[in-house]
Amino acid sequence: MRRVFISLQYYSGGQWYHTCGGTLVRQNWVMTAAHCVDRSLTFRVVVGEYNLNQNDGTEQYLSVASKFIHSSWNSNNVAAG
Repeated sequence: MRRVFISLQYYSGGQWYHTCGGTLVRQNWVMTAAHCVDRSLTFRVVVGEYNLNQNDGTEQYLSVASKFIHSSWNSNNVAAG
């Protein structure tokens, strides 16, 4: 499978905001950094987003059903991984 880059976005105040990039590593699986998803927000994945400032018609919007954060993640010690 070819790796596809995505825009991870969160919903706030009636709008969606880009927060991090990620990679589609398998169908329905995205890998991104833990600090991008360690808050309780509503997220979506945007595939085919080439310009964050305009809708090119190439975007696909996908809801996030669940998120998995590595058990060693510690937001107070980012250097530890």
